[in-house]
Amino acid sequence: MQSVSKILAASTLAMAALLIAPSTAGAQCSAKVSSTFSGKLIITDQQLDLDAGSPADVIATIKKKTLTEVKHVEGDESPTWIFYFTAFMSRAPGATLVSVDFYTDDKEHRYAANKRLDGVDPSGKLLQGGIQLSEDDGLDAGKRYLVKLTSTVKNKEVVLATTTLTTR
Repeated sequence: MQSVSKILAASTLAMAALLIAPSTAGAQCSAKVSSTFSGKLIITDQQLDLDAGSPADVIATIKKKTLTEVKHVEGDESPTWIFYFTAFMSRAPGATLVSVDFYTDDKEHRYAANKRLDGVDPSGKLLQGGIQLSEDDGLDAGKRYLVKLTSTVKNKEVVLATTTLTTR
């Protein structure tokens, strides 16, 4: 008989697989909210509703729901981290492909993992989606990472939004 935690982990993994695709929500976010978080990559445990009240209410909700650490669920073979992001990009990506890159948050800034997102609006400045990464992808439990949303424009990497995140 499977334990409840294994059933929940399996259902969470299956649900997250459906949520990896990025979406733009530019029409749903006020200029005040966008300017408050410009250049920030917001990590949460649920998709943020950016159309839920006044700009002040949305800002307060974002601040309240922002995570600085994410706990893993047990995947089939290795710990897996599942979370949502809202990127308030400092500029439009200028490309339909962006990457969420993870670097160790230490003096070495060693590359650890990434998740590429295709089908992004190249002129949008807001992006939401879900990410699922495991130890097999390069993350380790108990590490702090610098997370960057980047695009490549004219063969140059452009950083669109950043945050730090600790994996547990």
